[in-house]
Parts: sequence; structure tokens; C-alpha cells
Amino acid sequence: MIAGGPESGEYQQVATVIASALSSAGVPSQAVNTDGSVENVGLLVSRLAGAALLQNNVAMRAQEGLAPFACTAAPELRALASLFPEQVHVVLRRDAGVASLEDLRGKRVDVGLPNSGARLDAEALLAEAGLTLADLGEASARGLAEGLDLLRRNELDAVIATISAPAHRYQEMAAGGDFRLLSLSETAQARLVEADAGFVAAVLPAATYPSQTEPVRTVAVAALLAARADLPDAEATMLLREVFEDIDFFAAGSAAGSQISRATAGTGVGIPWHPAAKQFFAQTSQGKGVP
Repeated sequence: MIAGGPESGEYQQVATVIASALSSAGVPSQAVNTDGSVENVGLLVSRLAGAALLQNNVAMRAQEGLAPFACTAAPELRALASLFPEQVHVVLRRDAGVASLEDLRGKRVDVGLPNSGARLDAEALLAEAGLTLADLGEASARGLAEGLDLLRRNELDAVIATISAPAHRYQEMAAGGDFRLLSLSETAQARLVEADAGFVAAVLPAATYPSQTEPVRTVAVAALLAARADLPDAEATMLLREVFEDIDFFAAGSAAGSQISRATAGTGVGIPWHPAAKQFFAQTSQGKGVP
């Protein structure tokens, strides 16, 4: 079983494509819907999943026993590969009156599903502004898809989501011109990167989305394919061959998956490598950052 993410989300789409390819290769597999990275760690540790998609910063927290894993550290997590970058999006109604993270005080904000990496990222952004969930007018926990629907209906002022850009669901909304992305200050961006080793500074170039006329400053994480240390080498190698050699993610309709490349397979990995992954990427000089 491969732990993905919310239904219709990028993680779930990528996990579904991988599971389908494995099944076609004679290895029965299925992708399971989850809240996201935090839940996926639990599924790996409890052996209910053999592999999972995880944000790199969540994987690092789990391995080190940091919140929310203080009582459930997962030192057995191992990286199979870095798949694609995910940028933190703060989506706003243009009339929300929000010019900075501090202005989210008292606003109605979706902060992501409870057991998702996006929730941890949203809390990190709020903390940078000296805010907690209690400082919001409403802390919705519906996730990107439903959160954007509520934003469209003027039932929310903002949605904080971590997703690979360009995010298809937001592309559709942005075309109408009634919504925008919050650009972080240079100071906020630098402090977030300093506070969380999994964050890197990122910029969404102008025209990443319709009606986006200026670059948007933000932070990003890496989406990892991860497993336990005891995943047999043969299974890990077969999984990596499917992902990096056999699957055409673009043809499968996965924009995020189409970014998967050996050249970036080591980008942002902050947990130990599975030995089979080290051997797999050692076969090419393009495995940037892979030992």
C-alpha cells in the first residue's frame, strides 16, 4: 500500500499512478487516501503502508521526535527519493484586507487538514507573525479543495496550502481575477527558513497563475518518497525503477509527477537514505545530492 493524500490532491494522484504501475508489473498495490504527511508517517510506522509520500520537513520532525511526533518518533524512516518541490501558497480574496501574515489576525483561514504537512506549515507561517490558531477569526480544517470552494463563496478570507505549483485547483480560480497570493516579506521568508531546516526560500514567478502580475515570495518543501529501513532492497529497487524509468507521469495527467527526475532525486532530503536507493542512484551521475 502507498500512502498518498487527500482525494484529488497531487499526493494522491502520484500515489495512484505508482500503485497502478506496480500492479501492472505484477505487484498488487493500491494508493490510500489520507490527510497527508503526518498521517502517512503513522501508516509507515504501523506497517499499514509500505511506502508513502511525505514532506521533507515532516519526515525530519518524525525522525528527530519533534512535535507533533514527540511521543511517536520514527527513526526507522528512510528516503527513497525526492520527487518534486511544493510551495506554500497563501491564497486570499482580493478584498480580504491582508497585506502581511500579521493581517491574518481575526480572519477566516483554512489551515489544512489536521494530519497534514500543510497544517504544520500553516502553523509555522502564523507563528512567524506571532499568531496561533486561536488568533484567527476562524481556523478551518477542510484542506485545499474545500477551502478554495469556501473562499470562492466568501465564507473564508484565506487558504494556506502547501502544493506543487502551478496548482491546478487554484489556476481555475485565479482566472477570474478575484483572488491573489500573499507575497512574504524578505524578513519573514528568511526567518521561516532559519526556523525550519526543511524550508527553502522560493519565488513563484509572475504569470505562474492567471492574473499574477508580480513574483510571489514564499517558502517551499520537497515531497519525498519514503519507506521504512526494513523495506527489502528488491522491493525498493523495483519501486524506484517504476517511478524513474517506466512511468510517464505527464501522460498520466500528473503535473507534479512530471517534475520527477533523477537529476533532482536528492534535493531537500534530510533523513537517511534507504541503502537500495543509494545503490539505485549510484548508477547515474545525475543523482544530484544522492550519496
